[in-house]
Amino acid sequence: MSATATTIPVRTRLSQSAATYRFELIALSGIALLIIAFLAQGRVSPAELASVWFMPFLGIVAATVAMSTPAGGGIVFFPTLVLLGVAPVNAVAFSVATQTFGMGIFGTFNWSRKAPEAILKPAVVLVTLGGWVGVLLALFVFPLTSARAVRLLFSTFGLCLALYIVWSARKDLHVNQIPFRLRGWMIPTLFLVGIIGGMLTGYIGVGIDVLIFVALTWLYRTHVQHATVTSIVTMGVTSALPFIFALFFLDTLPLNLWLMVLPGVLLGARLGPWLNTRLGSERVMLFFSLLLILEFCMTFTKLVLLY
Repeated sequence: MSATATTIPVRTRLSQSAATYRFELIALSGIALLIIAFLAQGRVSPAELASVWFMPFLGIVAATVAMSTPAGGGIVFFPTLVLLGVAPVNAVAFSVATQTFGMGIFGTFNWSRKAPEAILKPAVVLVTLGGWVGVLLALFVFPLTSARAVRLLFSTFGLCLALYIVWSARKDLHVNQIPFRLRGWMIPTLFLVGIIGGMLTGYIGVGIDVLIFVALTWLYRTHVQHATVTSIVTMGVTSALPFIFALFFLDTLPLNLWLMVLPGVLLGARLGPWLNTRLGSERVMLFFSLLLILEFCMTFTKLVLLY
């Protein structure tokens, strides 16, 4: 009798846990199949995967940041990979490929489950369409071929983001927030934001997420959480286009790094919304801004003052 009584609750808890983490289990199985497929094709070797064993941990950190701030995971991936000796063009390809999964699939699913009203779909559609135009312009019409220029552009962008975060914290963007309603005059503005953000994403792997966040919070006084979640979804969907080009046409994606980081990104995508709720997005963004300022100082000193 007692054995039966204790067995049923255990089975119930296991069933509830499986239901709670069903998406993560399916996604983890998909990642495993993806790795097996690339191994079978000979596009990556077991030794190459083993040599970057630390990438899942980097994925956890980057995805947690991406899911709790308006900055995509590329804001962490790009400087880290460059520090590891990866060429900037490959670091950018890695960033967009990872964000396609981390923000576009994992993050979008988690936020749609946690706060679906925070995804402002009209803004996502308009900015993403403009973003794809900007990506094509950056990759094929106005390409940036200098690695030094790419690094300086990334660091300058990071500094501007950090300054905006500090400024927005002082201005308290939670004051006088207005429910988002798409009006006719907003359509060209959001589309232009998408074009500029898409070009930045094509150049440095981030950008469109931050620009839509600024537009929503500064121009339209949208709720900070809604702007953050909308920027996450927009970044993920926009990244899909340069990811396809990097994987199938440009051959710039470092496969071993990308495949190994995905499990960590999956876990970080789960932690991000929790961290955002527990700590508050403002605290997370202020701490992150300090790291961006430090990165800018280091890059500027190395590439400009010591060049």
